[in-house]
Amino acid sequence: MVLALCTNSNDPVPKVKRQFSESLIDIGRKQPNLVLSTITEYLRANKSKTPKEQRIQLLGVLQKVLDLHRNNMREELLDPMLDLCMSDMVEDKNVVADWQGAASAVLVSLGVRWPDKVHENLLNKFPPGTTPHYFVIFTLGDLATANYMAIVPKLKTTLSRVIPILGSIKQENMKWVFASSMYKFCDAIVNYVVNTSKNKDALQLSLAGGGGVTPTAGIITLPPGTEEIQLASFSGEVFPAYELMFLHWTQSKEAKVRSTTIQAVGSMCALLTPQQFEAQLPKILAGVLGLYKKDKDHFPITMGLSVILNVGVKDGSRVLEPHLNNLLNAIHQLACAPYEAITQADLESTSQENYHELLRCFDIIGKVFTDEVIHFLLSKLDPKLSKTVQTRVGTSNILKHIVTRLVGPQMADKRGLIVSGLKPLLDTEKETKVNDCRSTYHRYGWSRLLIFGRRRALGRVCCQTMRDTRERSSRGES
Repeated sequence: MVLALCTNSNDPVPKVKRQFSESLIDIGRKQPNLVLSTITEYLRANKSKTPKEQRIQLLGVLQKVLDLHRNNMREELLDPMLDLCMSDMVEDKNVVADWQGAASAVLVSLGVRWPDKVHENLLNKFPPGTTPHYFVIFTLGDLATANYMAIVPKLKTTLSRVIPILGSIKQENMKWVFASSMYKFCDAIVNYVVNTSKNKDALQLSLAGGGGVTPTAGIITLPPGTEEIQLASFSGEVFPAYELMFLHWTQSKEAKVRSTTIQAVGSMCALLTPQQFEAQLPKILAGVLGLYKKDKDHFPITMGLSVILNVGVKDGSRVLEPHLNNLLNAIHQLACAPYEAITQADLESTSQENYHELLRCFDIIGKVFTDEVIHFLLSKLDPKLSKTVQTRVGTSNILKHIVTRLVGPQMADKRGLIVSGLKPLLDTEKETKVNDCRSTYHRYGWSRLLIFGRRRALGRVCCQTMRDTRERSSRGES
């Protein structure tokens, strides 16, 4: 029956085709090895006869059944499935995203349980000194994300093949996939180091008998060599890639390549030594801020910027201090600009995500430069210094965000300063958007200031609101 479903699955009617896939997945829930073995053998035996659409469909079923019952899969199915997917993924030298992407997804799913075998097969398709197939490097990146605990100890081998060929890559789509994979590699290294550090702390706690932790509670079995891997362990490999990508690939004609490269540069900064990062910081910030003028989609750029800022304030570092004024002015202008646009019905989805990421940039900087950020924002609220309503409203929202994010000792002595700094805004002549701003503070911000004991400030808002209501009533407005 399963073979019959596979054979007839490529029905011309989309609804019927979908039902074939769902039936195979339903059987796979109870008999995963039967479905996995039948599909694998069917696709291998009918390689030249099966249309690409049907191969994509059945590879998708393989992935879903694997995701449901990967740990129940018989090990003898691994090699045939690897051969099938590797062959489908690299057979056509051109990029056929749907087909090759489906095979790649199955390999990544297999790599969650058998990372060594999958990684070895991928590297066999990536001999030193050669440019691999697009989906080989793409799959290596996805595999590092899906199973970083197993793959990061092998990344030096992977990077030893990646770094030497970066300068020879000319095609824009290949630049994009290498930049994307470098981002994933670096992100995997950061996650690996963070998680191994947490588990070492938990292990020490369990050995000390503190907090009632049992010897096995929360402890992950780590691969050999864990103790030797730190962020700086990869700086030698990452720095040459950073230099080439930042100097050349950020100047690409393709916006997609530029934005992905900036994300990769941001993630690589986390692996540079402090000395390397400080020396490169002026160029990095100038390059990132310059891209905002070139590209319409700002979200990937802001994501890269937020990673760079996190590196800049790590362990209380003040390496950002010489660049603080330019940096705050640049992201303030960007954060205030979309205040009106984010309410439009035809808004691009990434615009709002970018807005929230810009707000996060402010609280990242504020972790170390709290005074500087607060004074900067308060200066932008003063009507005498900030002439446009949009700027004051946008600034008010940034300040509201900061007040709710930077809590504890960072804000303990800033309460009076914030309230007094808000007085010019409260005393501003009635303007619709400023009234909207007051309303926003009334809903979200002033309850916090009540806790600070600033009832007088809230009283001002309430009195102004009552006056506005009476005036509207006298004019017959609702």
